[in-house]
Amino acid sequence: MEQFCKVPLLAEFSRPVSLLHPELIPLYKKVVQNPIDLGKVCRAIRKRQYVNKRQVCVDVWRIFANCVKYHTHPITREGAIPSFISIASHLREYFNALWLEYMVPSEIPKMEGTGKTDSSHTALLNAEVKRIKVRSERQNSIASVVLSSKLIEKTSNAMIKFIEAEGRVDALDKAPIWENSDDELEMRAINAVFSALSCMASRLREIADGEYEYTVESLTSDLKRCYGDEIFEGMPSLKVKFAKRLERMLGKLIVPINEVSCRGINQSSVWGCMAAAIWARENTKKPYWPALVLGIMAPNDQREDWHLHLTQRNEARLPEKLQVGLQSGKKKAIQAIQKQNEGKAERMSYFLVEFLGTHEFIWVREADIIENFDPEQDVNQQLASAGNITKKKKSAIRGQTAANARMLQKATDEGRWALEEFEMLLNDPCGDQMEDFANEEEEENYTFPVLCESDDEADEADDSPSLQTTVDIIFDTPTGVVSEIDEINELIATDGKLDYTSEGRKNAKKRAAALKKQLAEEKKSASKKKKDPKAAPEKIVAAKVLPSTPTSAKVSSGKGEKSSRLCDPDYKKEQRELEKRRKKRSRERERVLKELERKAKKMKVDGNSTMIRKGRKLGIADKRRRAESIAKGYLHSIAAKEGLKGLGVGGFSTLSAANVEGSGILGIALAFRVAAGELDMSNGDDSTTALKPWDKIDVEGPATSHDRCVNLEKKIKLIEDAIARLARDDDRRRQLLEIAKQDKIKYDNEICTAEKEARQNDMPKRKVSSKRKNSTEKEEDATMSISDSNPPSQEDKEGNAFDHQDDGSLEDTSIADYGEDGKSDVSTSECATKAEVVDADTTWFNRSR
Repeated sequence: MEQFCKVPLLAEFSRPVSLLHPELIPLYKKVVQNPIDLGKVCRAIRKRQYVNKRQVCVDVWRIFANCVKYHTHPITREGAIPSFISIASHLREYFNALWLEYMVPSEIPKMEGTGKTDSSHTALLNAEVKRIKVRSERQNSIASVVLSSKLIEKTSNAMIKFIEAEGRVDALDKAPIWENSDDELEMRAINAVFSALSCMASRLREIADGEYEYTVESLTSDLKRCYGDEIFEGMPSLKVKFAKRLERMLGKLIVPINEVSCRGINQSSVWGCMAAAIWARENTKKPYWPALVLGIMAPNDQREDWHLHLTQRNEARLPEKLQVGLQSGKKKAIQAIQKQNEGKAERMSYFLVEFLGTHEFIWVREADIIENFDPEQDVNQQLASAGNITKKKKSAIRGQTAANARMLQKATDEGRWALEEFEMLLNDPCGDQMEDFANEEEEENYTFPVLCESDDEADEADDSPSLQTTVDIIFDTPTGVVSEIDEINELIATDGKLDYTSEGRKNAKKRAAALKKQLAEEKKSASKKKKDPKAAPEKIVAAKVLPSTPTSAKVSSGKGEKSSRLCDPDYKKEQRELEKRRKKRSRERERVLKELERKAKKMKVDGNSTMIRKGRKLGIADKRRRAESIAKGYLHSIAAKEGLKGLGVGGFSTLSAANVEGSGILGIALAFRVAAGELDMSNGDDSTTALKPWDKIDVEGPATSHDRCVNLEKKIKLIEDAIARLARDDDRRRQLLEIAKQDKIKYDNEICTAEKEARQNDMPKRKVSSKRKNSTEKEEDATMSISDSNPPSQEDKEGNAFDHQDDGSLEDTSIADYGEDGKSDVSTSECATKAEVVDADTTWFNRSR
């Protein structure tokens, strides 16, 4: 805790919120039910009120979890500060890293006795695995950091202390390095390692006094040489023991360096780690704007290890919505980098930038940035005066509004402050040069000795009624109401990280449900064993619940809450209303299902959109689909009869290449198939005037016949390859043509079948009523009587007799071919034959009828 309290970021976490920000209390107590601060934890440590180390760890995690909970809650969206979330997450990671190096021993002791596993021993093993992983990531992240002279001296003193303590790093290493070892070779190897460490400590003092740049990578490699394979030949267990202890000694020294390298810039809205300050623009149509580089993606030949760590660290600090919005830009950048690695595009890096002033995030190209940000110069004005900007952009710069000018000035000032803060971080990469200055200034109020002192004002604020956990109104968190024990279990499962994203809340619900199920099963098994006295007595392992810490409130039992809720009249009324609505919905659903069933019996519809009534198909039910099928069939028949291949209705194989437009649908489709590699695209070598590869080989120039023969063989080989390639192309073309023909035949059959189905009409004929039939017969009798009383003249007979004459033929129907009811009794051919000998009276009679 002494090392943790040295970090200069604890001002907002050292005292209760009611003292630091009393105006936030009405809203804060609705979101955070169990407030806690770092001063309270330090005072409890000094008073030795904690039962075990796990309680200390959980309370520190709760400090930062409350901060994240408040700034991600929906009701605090307007006053939330994203940078506080990043700072809280950064401090939590720093605390976890210190915990793994300071509170976990170098060697995990083995379990003695039976083969049963202990939960504490399992936790230590998991911590060891996690520590190895974190060390590797930390080493890759800060390998190029130059160590300060103060840290080099500290490392030298740590080595001397390690030798004097007989190979112990601290009190956690209880036994010396040569425990239970009487072998002379092992003692000789241990003395050799101590001698190498002593020489290295002396050399580190010389480096600290000089001006030599000594990096973390150099320190790690020099330390590994002190216990190399040549010393421990045939003694692997002793080498592993030395490696574990020296790595933990080194880890305690470089964890603060990693914390300094992960610090963000206050001018960034998400407290992002800054790589550089630049001028950037969204695209070529926008002016340049001050920005911070928060991520880098470079081609393989320009990529460095710290690029990936910087990008991942800053992306993790972005809110969930921003991360989703940046996915499309990042995907384009990754695709562009892949093309560059394949040699298909110009070498260019991509940067994740945050525009100052507006605090917008975007991925930009290297061509859209200008390095070496200078707040005293306006790049846009310089480009305009130099003539490197278009007239439209010049007018836009001249017409800049006062609001835009103020925003640009604000962004420039933020860039200036960011550069000053970045210079301070670069000048103090190990974070130890400002310790003396911090001890003299106000930062000393947040050191561990000061925080351990009694604070009556903070104790009174903790006991005030405004911050009690029992409130009248319960506000749902993103996952609903979460009890304290559930929150503590989630903190233990995630190493203090409360993930309030949608995915994180789902995982939290799953963990809580699994834990409840486990507790219920254990309780059930315990009750069964109590009921059965004859069963063999076994040790019942009860569900382990963390004992209440000095700073945690008591959790009420679930049964009491459930029973009190059932007795609440408002709850009963709400349940009755829900039951009424549920019954109403079920009745409505049954009514709709009965109506659908009734309609289905009256008119059935099969899966092919074809109506069925009384066992007969009625064609296509959809009018639009029926009309489309008829139109397609008509166009297809016209194109087949008239040979209109230009319409393209007979398939694309009927079109010539000259008729294909590149901007049309067919041209675009062919271009996509070429890009996919399904079709070969012609190049300049296919033209007759282009120089072929074999034409470049000179078969007459060489002086010796051997060289001429060699060149001639090369030329023949190239020609044979070209002929084989043309043959393969022809085979491929024939195959594609056959496939196209088969597809065309299939398409034609489908069109004909669809047209036939659309034109069929199997609807039953409507029956004529008896009244309508009698009225029709009366009208026919009246017409007959009128025609008999008014015979036509000879001219009318002659004129009407040849009204249907066409090309010398006469087609009509004789009166003799009709019965008494007016229906025809002969076929059409017989009528045409008899029509040649009928007279004009019959023709006139038929027309009038």
